[in-house]
Amino acid sequence: MIGEARRDAILAMLKLEGFVSSSWLQHEFSVSDITIRRDLDKLAKLGLLERVHGGARTTWNGGAVRQEAAFQERVQSFPDQKKAIGQRAAMLVEEGSSIFLDGSTTVVHMAQFLDSFKKLTVVTDSLAVLQALAHAPGIELVVLGGSLQEDGNTIDGPFAMENTEQIRVDTLFFSCSGLDAQGVYNPGTVGTHIKRLLIAKAKRRVLLASSEKYGLHDFYLLCPLADVDVIVTDAPPSPDAEEAFSQHAIELLIAGADR
Repeated sequence: MIGEARRDAILAMLKLEGFVSSSWLQHEFSVSDITIRRDLDKLAKLGLLERVHGGARTTWNGGAVRQEAAFQERVQSFPDQKKAIGQRAAMLVEEGSSIFLDGSTTVVHMAQFLDSFKKLTVVTDSLAVLQALAHAPGIELVVLGGSLQEDGNTIDGPFAMENTEQIRVDTLFFSCSGLDAQGVYNPGTVGTHIKRLLIAKAKRRVLLASSEKYGLHDFYLLCPLADVDVIVTDAPPSPDAEEAFSQHAIELLIAGADR
């Protein structure tokens, strides 16, 4: 693939996902790290993306938080990776328990592995989770009332927050746009308020995050890293990331592995 076509493909991926890692691009296009760095630098100079540690993300608009890609586009990006993480996370769910599934695309992939439960209470702020589990006979499905957000999937706002104040679940399953030794981040306000409330109240907090998200930070701090109990990811993290997880006694689970 010639340089111009490759850079167009990178921008298309950014539109879908919001972030791309340099290592993933290098593998996807079978080119050197230097080539990818030059591509990203050139696009950054044109103002078409923002260079961040480990890759690039979509640009900020007039100093405001960038708008997230439409949910239905994002849910179809990197489906195998998200499915593997979701399947591993579903193994943590116990019969008879109560869980919260957030509106992230990775957690939505997790929902497909829950329809065989005989007794499970699922609370969600996601229309996609509602659709995925609406006909599962063993699941009591509770959907927060509130305002539909700009991603076309997530319910948030004052009413949703009031409803969230009234519940407490055994396990919160949520995702993020980035994490580092200091905390876990969201790209914008969509879903942020509900997740913050539940992080403070849930008995166990399980973060679903692909391995390239470590080292990235974004506009909204969801919580300190110490507030996470379990991280489910798709590949072994860097030594720095694994050390940070160990310092906070976070259980690390890798999809497709024994750990």
